[in-house]
Amino acid sequence: MDLIDQMVASQWRRHRIWVMQTAALDLKMDQQDAEIAPKFHQIDQASRVTVAFITLANDESRSTSCCATKPLSPGCTKVP
Repeated sequence: MDLIDQMVASQWRRHRIWVMQTAALDLKMDQQDAEIAPKFHQIDQASRVTVAFITLANDESRSTSCCATKPLSPGCTKVP
């Protein structure tokens, strides 16, 4: 029974992450609409998702690097 529980929990976590990724990309694309419109006459959905993904990835690498090297820097907060 333990294996079944692990499989169910794994599927639930994977689904939750998919939903979170979709929401994060949708939110970032909505936030970037004003920036993207003047730069591109026409942009397809795949390109919009790529721009959002790259922005999110770069934002994440900056935020984690400051906390990794300087845990008490102004841009970082500790998680209780």
